[in-house]
Amino acid sequence: MHENERLQKRINQLHDRIEAQLRQCLRFCGDKHAELSVPLANLLQCMVVGRWHQFAKSGFTRAPGGDVDLLLSRLLDVHPV
Repeated sequence: MHENERLQKRINQLHDRIEAQLRQCLRFCGDKHAELSVPLANLLQCMVVGRWHQFAKSGFTRAPGGDVDLLLSRLLDVHPV
């Protein structure tokens, strides 16, 4: 935010690519995740960005991968509505 316009465009591209890759991975995971690949990819993207912010805010001392296995198991435990 309030960065150089070119830098902001590159960051937006990075976020879009990460979300697209997450959608693709979820589609390959099987039927349970394929149906919800779009909203789950968005949720995971939000988690990634949030972890990046926490990492930067901590002065790059708080590992962004902490408890990632537990979080992913909870987030990807999909129950149909």
